[in-house]
Amino acid sequence: MITYFLFRSSRYRCEVMPQKSFLTGRRSPKGSESSAVEILAERVFVWCPRLFSFSHRVLSSVRHPYLAVTLDRVDYDGRKRNNRIELLLGALTESRDEENKWTRVAQMFDSMLTADVLDKLRRKVALSADVMICIETLWNGVGGVVHGILKEDDYKALHYKLYSFLLNIDDVNVVTSSSAAISEDFIYDQRNNVGVTFEYFAISMLELADNWTRTRDVSDYINFLRDINKRCVKSVERPSVRPPLPYCRKSAFFSGGIIRKVADGDSVSYEKVE
Repeated sequence: MITYFLFRSSRYRCEVMPQKSFLTGRRSPKGSESSAVEILAERVFVWCPRLFSFSHRVLSSVRHPYLAVTLDRVDYDGRKRNNRIELLLGALTESRDEENKWTRVAQMFDSMLTADVLDKLRRKVALSADVMICIETLWNGVGGVVHGILKEDDYKALHYKLYSFLLNIDDVNVVTSSSAAISEDFIYDQRNNVGVTFEYFAISMLELADNWTRTRDVSDYINFLRDINKRCVKSVERPSVRPPLPYCRKSAFFSGGIIRKVADGDSVSYEKVE
């Protein structure tokens, strides 16, 4: 049985030593796939607790914990660091053997999504004005506000940078290795539209932050989103005067309902629409 609790850290790139079980990459004894599943479930529920579903994402997506687990395993094991680029790029294209285990973990997590404790924490993150302002800033930075949608080329360009940043790989091969996963994510986020609308961009960014933050603290989500804006989105010259708050006239969806933006002068808040 897995005990559910919050594991807190001051940084989304946690320096706390996690349990060896899911980092060392040691093979489980023959016939103990259920033990491997439990170890991975501990990662999702305890050590790096999630709030948003990932069952609809492919394993090599930056929104799926498989990739974050693989990164931890490689960086934790000193013997693997010399070949980290090869191992990480390989993980993007050779994940089939892990699918059954992660499917079971995803089903376990989805069965808990409606639990009050998760729903309350998810709402706290999704309805945070600071989190939504970070997402709107990203939306503006990648050209969403110009076209009203995020076009496929802009979506993919952003994600190539995300893979390089998150995996710490400055290698042209990351484009080839991540292309299939990025295309799958785009198709899902596009939702039969001509591009990705703000609503689905918002939930996509929440899922992304959820996968790479090490806690459920709102501040960690904010720090992560600001970091990727700084490192993965083209910077613009900052005006000398205080800029207006980023804005979007549409609502934003998340798994618990719809977020509606409420503006009262310079005051901005977000609330759930039942």
